[in-house]
Amino acid sequence: MAHSLKASLVARSAIAVMLALGAYAAQAQTSANSICADGKQDPVACQREMGATRNKAPVDPNQDFASNALKRCQVYANDPEARQSCEDRVRNQNTRRDGSVFGGGTIQEHRIIQTSPAPRPVQ
Repeated sequence: MAHSLKASLVARSAIAVMLALGAYAAQAQTSANSICADGKQDPVACQREMGATRNKAPVDPNQDFASNALKRCQVYANDPEARQSCEDRVRNQNTRRDGSVFGGGTIQEHRIIQTSPAPRPVQ
């Protein structure tokens, strides 16, 4: 008797989880439809992008992305200025971003400000 009661509880729990997931998926689809029906963008492309966003790879919170990005700058080991510039871009130093994905893309501008020494006075 106890075994059948336990099996019944497990089955009911599984059904409850499936119903909750179904409700969540329906809500997400409704949300996607309302976002894509704003008239500002192509609804077919919007739906495709929403699907791609949902299916992207999960992010591992234990992975150190900043360290990985900085390691890519090691390719400039023989050029200290290029390496420093690369590391500055990774850290978003001296960098300005303009635009938006919705507007067609973003532009990242990295500026290096160099000052030259003052000219020597003429004697």
